[in-house]
Amino acid sequence: MSYTEIIAHITEDGKVQTLSEHAKAVAELASGFAAEFNNADWAAAAAMWHDLGKADPSWQNYIRGKGPRTVNHAEAGAQYAYCNMQTRKPFEKVISYLIAGHHAGLPDWHEGSGKSLKSILKEFMNDADD
Repeated sequence: MSYTEIIAHITEDGKVQTLSEHAKAVAELASGFAAEFNNADWAAAAAMWHDLGKADPSWQNYIRGKGPRTVNHAEAGAQYAYCNMQTRKPFEKVISYLIAGHHAGLPDWHEGSGKSLKSILKEFMNDADD
């Protein structure tokens, strides 16, 4: 199924916030906070990518009430950050952690009591660094 509008949130009264609107609003807010410690650009990047998984068609079906919730939208954003920041080591891990944990807390990098961020990233890539 294809949608012309990518939805990030729907309020109880039915008001829709698109993914683009949401990402821009969060980026503005996050970069404002992070400017206090000279990291507005990193905060803006994490904010723009934090909900990328919501663009997945199965997540769009879910938010519209047309299917189950099968996509972890935070993991998708973490994977995107990790892949697109390889020239900025070790910051790709930092941004990936911020995004991956924006709802559920921060996973360990290596296997431990739960699913590690390294294993999450390796699901889509074969070369996550230690």
